[in-house]
Amino acid sequence: MVVAASLLCINSFAQTRTVSGKVVSETGEPLVGASITIKGTSTSTLTGKNGEFSIKPSATATSISISFSGMETEEISIGKKDNITVVMKTLVTNLSDVVVVGYGTIRKADATGAVQRISREDLIRESPTNILQAIQGKLAGVNVTQNDGAPGAGLSIRVRGSNSFLGGTEPLYVIDGVPFNNTSSGSTPSSIGGDEKQTLNVMAFINPNDIESIDVLKDASATAIYGSRGANGVVLITTRKGRIGKDKVELIANLGMSEITRKIDVLSPYEYAAYQNLSYLNANKYDGTSYTMPYANLDPLKDLTTNWQDAIFRNGFQQQYTLNVSGGSENGSHSLTMNHLSQSGIVQNSNFRKIGLSYNLYRNIGKNIKIGSSNTVSNSITNGVKTGTDKSDAASAGVIRSAITFPATIDSVEEYDGSGEGFFITNPVIYTNNVLNKVTALNIFSSNYIEASLGKYLKIRGNLGFNYGSNTRDQYYPRTVYEGFSIRGWGLKSDNLWSSMVSEGLLTYNRKINKHSIVLTGATTFERSNGQNKRVEAKTFPNDILQNENMEAAEQIMPVSTNRFQSTLISFLGRMNYSYNDKYVFSLSYREDGSSKFGKDNKWAGFASSGLAWKAHKEAFMKDLSKISNLTFRLSFGQTGNQGIGSYASLSKLNVYNYPFNGALQTGLADDVYSGPANASLKWETTTAYNGGFDLGILKDRLNIHVDVYLKKTNDLLQYVTTPSSTGFQRQLKNSGSVQNKGLEVSMDFNVINKKNFTWKTGGNIAFNRNKILSLGDGIKEQYASRISTRDAPFVQLAGYPIGALIGHVEDGYFDNEAEVRSSPAFANQPPAIIRRMIGEIKYLNLDKDASSISITDRMIIGDVNPDYFFGLTNSFQYKKFELNVFINGVQGNDIVNMNTAFNGNIGTSKNISQEVLDGAWQEGKNNAAATGPKAIRQFWRTLLLTRRFIEDGSFVRIKNVTLGYTLPANSIRGVSAVRLALGVNNLYTFTKYSGYDPEINSYGDNPALFGVDLGGYPNSRTFQFSIRCNF
Repeated sequence: MVVAASLLCINSFAQTRTVSGKVVSETGEPLVGASITIKGTSTSTLTGKNGEFSIKPSATATSISISFSGMETEEISIGKKDNITVVMKTLVTNLSDVVVVGYGTIRKADATGAVQRISREDLIRESPTNILQAIQGKLAGVNVTQNDGAPGAGLSIRVRGSNSFLGGTEPLYVIDGVPFNNTSSGSTPSSIGGDEKQTLNVMAFINPNDIESIDVLKDASATAIYGSRGANGVVLITTRKGRIGKDKVELIANLGMSEITRKIDVLSPYEYAAYQNLSYLNANKYDGTSYTMPYANLDPLKDLTTNWQDAIFRNGFQQQYTLNVSGGSENGSHSLTMNHLSQSGIVQNSNFRKIGLSYNLYRNIGKNIKIGSSNTVSNSITNGVKTGTDKSDAASAGVIRSAITFPATIDSVEEYDGSGEGFFITNPVIYTNNVLNKVTALNIFSSNYIEASLGKYLKIRGNLGFNYGSNTRDQYYPRTVYEGFSIRGWGLKSDNLWSSMVSEGLLTYNRKINKHSIVLTGATTFERSNGQNKRVEAKTFPNDILQNENMEAAEQIMPVSTNRFQSTLISFLGRMNYSYNDKYVFSLSYREDGSSKFGKDNKWAGFASSGLAWKAHKEAFMKDLSKISNLTFRLSFGQTGNQGIGSYASLSKLNVYNYPFNGALQTGLADDVYSGPANASLKWETTTAYNGGFDLGILKDRLNIHVDVYLKKTNDLLQYVTTPSSTGFQRQLKNSGSVQNKGLEVSMDFNVINKKNFTWKTGGNIAFNRNKILSLGDGIKEQYASRISTRDAPFVQLAGYPIGALIGHVEDGYFDNEAEVRSSPAFANQPPAIIRRMIGEIKYLNLDKDASSISITDRMIIGDVNPDYFFGLTNSFQYKKFELNVFINGVQGNDIVNMNTAFNGNIGTSKNISQEVLDGAWQEGKNNAAATGPKAIRQFWRTLLLTRRFIEDGSFVRIKNVTLGYTLPANSIRGVSAVRLALGVNNLYTFTKYSGYDPEINSYGDNPALFGVDLGGYPNSRTFQFSIRCNF
C-alpha cells in the first residue's frame, strides 16, 4: 500500500509539471505565434504576444520542437528544466540559396541556366540613387552604360550583346512578378526640334533601399518562360518585405556633394586671340584674302582667365532620405517606406527631385490561403539643360558644346543676336539660365496576389498587376538663345501616358518522393498596354514672360500632334523542374504567345527551352576530393522572341496629305508613304540560344568560380527595307536577316581571410561578347542606321560585321606643298588658288578605281563601338567594426564617335578649341609627320570627312566607388539598436585616353543601331557621400 501510494504521488507530480519559456530571434526580438510541440506527441501550443509559452510535457518527454516561418526549426532537450529561452536563427536559404526565376523560385544549386543575383546589402552599399546604377559592373555579361551624367538620366543595359536593329536592347523588367515593359526612350516626352536625344531613367521611380534582391536571367533556358519578351534577358526585382518579429524602424540618410571629374583644356583668352590671328594670317597667305588681324594688341589679354566651363559647372548637392517601418508574425508581414531624393546637377539649373511611397503587405488567411500586395507611388521633377543633341554642326548644338567653344575673349554674358565672335552658338550661361526644360513624372506600380493550397502538394495562385506612367515636358526657348532668336520665342508642351494591366493564373505541383523531386508549373497570362502622347508647339510670342504658358498668344501655332495605341499579349505556359537524388536536375519549359502587334498570319508563336545540371561533387568518386565542395555542370537550350515594334506596325496607316483638285488645294487621307504598306506576314524575331557552364566551389565554398559560354542566333530580324519607287512607298517593315552573339563569362568570389577581427573578401567578373550580322536578307548587301548629324551616317550594317561597325574615310597625312597637291588626281586641272589653299589640308586615301575624286565609295570599316570585354572587381575588408569597400569597373576595346570634335574640329573658325588640337595643327616649315590636324585658317570651304579623327578609343578603367564604414557597438545610443556610418566617393578616378569629358557616354540611349555616340552629353561627376543608417 505504501509503495502504491508513493508511485501515485510521483505520477501526479509528473503530469502536473509545466515547462515555460520565451522564443526570440537572433536580435532578441520576441517571436509571436511560434509553434511549440512536445517531441513524439501531438501536444503543442503557440507563443503569445511577448514570445512566451507554457506547455505540460509527459513524464517520458525529453525534448520539444520549436518552428516558425522563416526560421530554422530548433529541437531543445528539456531534461529537468522548467524555464527555457530559445533563440531561433534565420533560414539562410531565404537569403542566399534561393533565386527568383520566372513564375517561382528555385534553389540556386538546382539552376540549369545562367542566373545571377545581387542582394540588398550589395545594392545599397554605395548609396546609389537608382537601381540600374547599383548593378553596374557587378554581373558578368550585363553591360550597364550611363547615357549621360544628368540627374535622373537614363541608363542602357545590354545582356549578352545586341540582338536586334529595331527591338531595343533593354531587358524585360519584372517587379514582384509583374512585367514592366516600358523603356527609357518610351517614357521621355518629345522635345522642340526633336534633336535632344537625352532620355530619362524609366526605373527611377524605384527606391534602391526598397529592393530585397535583383536576379538577372541571361540564358534562354531561364528567359524562355517569358517567351516573346525574353530575348534581351530578364531582370527580376523583388521588393523588401517585413521580417518576422516586432515592428522595426529604419532610417537611412545620404548626403553628397558632386563635382565635375575633368574639364577640357581649352585656350585662354590670350591663346585664343593668338590662334585667331594665326587663322587670319593663314587665310591671307593661302586663300588670298586681305583680313585685318582681329587682335592687334594681345597684351591686355594676358591677365584674363575666362573659361566658360567655369561659368556653368558647379558643385552639385544631393540628399536622399528613406524611412521604413516593417514587422511581421506568423499571420503576415508589412513594410512601409517613404523616400525623398533631391539631386542638384553639376551644370547650373539642372536638378532632379523625387518623392515616393511604397508598401508591401502579406497576410495568412487561415492555414491555406495567402494574400499579398506590393505598391509604389512616385512623383518626380527633372529640370534639364540642352545636352546630347545631334545638331553637331549647327548653332543649336547645346550647352556643353557652347561651354567649350564660346570665345574666351568675350568675358561678359551676352544674349544671342547673331553677330560678333559668338555668332555661331548661344552663350552657355544664357543657355543654362534662360531656357525652360522641365519634365514632371508620376508613376504608379501595383502587384497583388492570392494563393491557396489545395492539399499538401498543389497550390493555385492569381496575380494582378497594374502599371501607370505619366511624363509631361514643358519647354521654351526665349529670344536670348539661337533657337528662339529669329522666331521670337519657341514653346512646347508634350506628354507621354502609358499604362499596363497584367492578369495571371498559376497552378503549381511540388512533391518529393524518395529520391525524386518534381515541380510542375502551369499558367495563363493576359496583358494589355495602352499609351498616348500629345504635342503642342507654338512660335513667335509677344514676349518671353509667360514662356509656354500662353501658347494661344503665339503668332504661329503648329499643328497639334496626338497619338494613341494599344497592344495585347495572351500567353499559355508550362514548366517542369525534376531532380533525382539531388544530383541530376532537368528542366523543361514551353510558352505560347499571341500578340496583337504582328500580322494576321503570325500572331502566335511558341518558345521552348530545356536544361540539364549534374552535381558531380555528390558522386561517390568525388568523396576523396574533400577540398571541392561544389562542382556542377550545366547545359541548356532555348528560344525567345522579340516583339519590340509599334502596336500597329503590321497594318496599313493613313496620313493627312494636301492635293490639288478643281484648281484648289484640298486635304485628304492616303497611305502613309514613310510607314510603308501593310505586311500580313510580319512575325517575331526569334533567338535560339545555347549555354554551357560550370560552378566550382573549393574549401567549403570559400572560393567560388562560375563560368559560362554561350551562342545566340537571332533570325527574322525586324527591319525597314527599302522598296522600289514603283510601289509608291519608301520602305516596308519586314522580317529579314539574322545576327549572332557568342561569348564567355567568368565570375568569382573568394573569402581570402576570415579571422575573428579581420576579413577580406574579393569578387570579380569579366565578360567577352562577339556580335556579327550573319545576313541582311535576300538581295541586301548593306544598309545604314540613321544619321547622327546633318551629314554623317557612319553606322553601317553589313554581313560579317557587328551591329555597331563604323564606316568612314582613311586619312593619308597632309599636303605639305603645292607639288603634292598637283600630283593628286583629285586636284588635276584645278586653278592655282585651289591648289594653294590645299597646302596643309588632309589627304584622304582613294580606295576605289576612280582616282579623280574622293567619294562614298572610298570608305571602309574604320571602327567598332562594341567592347572586347568589360569587367568589375570588388574588394571588401572588415576590421572589427570598420569596413572598407573598393569597387573597380572597366570597359576595353570599344570605340566612341566623338561628335564634339566634329563640332569644333574645323580649325580656324571662331570656335574655341583645346590646346591639344592647336598644338597638333599642321604648320608650314615644321616637321608635320606627327601633325594631328590641318592648318589653322579662317575659311568657309573646308569639309572634314568622317575618319578616325572623330572616332576615339573609349576604353577605361574606373575606381567606381570607395566606401569606409563603421558600425557603432550595439545599443551604444539609447533607443537605437544599430547605427552604421559611412563615407564614400563615387567615380573617384578614371583611367582613359578619351579626349571628351567621360568615356561612359551613350547619347542615343536604348537604340541598338546607334550605340556609343557622344553628342555633347552631360558630363559625369565625382560624388563625395556621407550616409547614416539607424535601426530602432
